[in-house]
Amino acid sequence: MQKRILIFFLLCLTITISSPLYAQMKNITNKAEAKQLITAVGFMDYPPVGYIDKVKYKNADDVFVDKYRTVFEDIINEFSQATEKRVKYIFDRNKNYEELIRNVRGGEYDMVLGVYHETQLYEGLDVVFPSLLNNPISIIMLPKNTGKVKNLAQLKTLKGAISTKEYLSDYVTEQLKNYNLEYIDEPQKMFEKLYMGEIDYVFASYFFGIVETAKLGLRDKLTFSKQVIWNMPLFIGVSKTSSNRKYLVGKLTSYSERPDSKAKLENKLRQMIMDIELQYKGTIPPAYSQNSI
Repeated sequence: MQKRILIFFLLCLTITISSPLYAQMKNITNKAEAKQLITAVGFMDYPPVGYIDKVKYKNADDVFVDKYRTVFEDIINEFSQATEKRVKYIFDRNKNYEELIRNVRGGEYDMVLGVYHETQLYEGLDVVFPSLLNNPISIIMLPKNTGKVKNLAQLKTLKGAISTKEYLSDYVTEQLKNYNLEYIDEPQKMFEKLYMGEIDYVFASYFFGIVETAKLGLRDKLTFSKQVIWNMPLFIGVSKTSSNRKYLVGKLTSYSERPDSKAKLENKLRQMIMDIELQYKGTIPPAYSQNSI
């Protein structure tokens, strides 16, 4: 009986001693894991730069889960493998993009994939140079009207439109004030106005224009200007209050300077655009598009 009591006492003593030690060891492990984790955010509804996609869960045909997609995927995956840093994408359909940027600015998340330089929304972030991607602004018109506009000065005498769903640099936003533009929430309504003659042209970032016209089955029925109106270089932004700031800026700068990184991103961009166009191939254009003749 005394032997059993002694064993029980020793067992309790071991638990008492080891529990704080276990908690301490667990805390050290969590800190070590945290040092290896990089959190990233980006556009949530601006394909192919960044958006939330629905994908099948494993082998289940009827179960879908949200997955974050970005044109920076391959570059970030390579960065992750080379540095042994795990990159976790943070996205939430209930959070707006501006809120995520505030979280990055406050140091809650480490970086933003796709920011515009000298734009107020991104103040408080380090910008990684050089830019790996450019999102140019172009003009979309009905094919029958393209010959009527020879220069930007002529555009100022016409009525145009741009979607409120666009993400623009402050420079481009300022330039747009020189044009007679209507800001329209829904792209379908915007292109309907174009076909109905209520507007003469549409300003659109190149990627946004391709994606939205593909969704409507209008990709091959409208003309995109060959001339780039304004360039909007996209950079990677890093939180100035992130504990990983110095490390990330240094490593990502070296990645951005490599020619093969830019080539990989451009290949990824082409593939994502092709996938989007293929996804909407065969879409029947709206009835109003018959007015283009």
